[in-house]
Amino acid sequence: MVNEKTIVSAAERLGARYILFGKLEEYKSGCSLLVRMLDVKTGAYLFRRTYQFQYSQKAEQLLERSPSFKKTSLAIFCEANKNSIESIAPAAGLSFDYAFFRKLSAGAKIAVSHDIYEKENKVFALETLAAVRWYFASLSGEPVTGFFVEAQAGAVFLLVNSELRPKFDGGAGAGCRIAFGGFYLEPEIRFGYPYIFGAGIAAGMRF
Repeated sequence: MVNEKTIVSAAERLGARYILFGKLEEYKSGCSLLVRMLDVKTGAYLFRRTYQFQYSQKAEQLLERSPSFKKTSLAIFCEANKNSIESIAPAAGLSFDYAFFRKLSAGAKIAVSHDIYEKENKVFALETLAAVRWYFASLSGEPVTGFFVEAQAGAVFLLVNSELRPKFDGGAGAGCRIAFGGFYLEPEIRFGYPYIFGAGIAAGMRF
């Protein structure tokens, strides 16, 4: 609702020598703030600079917005991993996570794999994992979305011909959460022990 003419006019009526003003523009992943300082008598700019900054919890507070965002996620996923003696094993499971901060979340996963290529033994794997995830780059600037890395640790229960063999299970993963409102898709790859590697995709809801 203001322009440079009305700014100068207001400054002159107030008897101000200098006036500082600016403009805030928002885009998908952050904001641009143009700051200018004007000498009222000469009409010359004494200072002019543009600041770029990414969305963060502090930026939301400065913009007087609510820091609330969708923090809870629940998904189903399918995967192919190396819980197999000779080849790869198909797997499916559930995942849950809660975001404590805009870029950091923690959660749990449970997955069941079946070694369908093994002919002499019946091999099933039940993985129970805790996970901590950090989102390092968002495609839209929205919290808890975009590219992430994840650390995982827990236990795997191998059932080989009805014999239970529990083992430590751990590793790291990376992927990207693509959000569509309350729904999201999430391709991910992971590497670790004893499954060696896995690749899959999850589909879930955010609350």
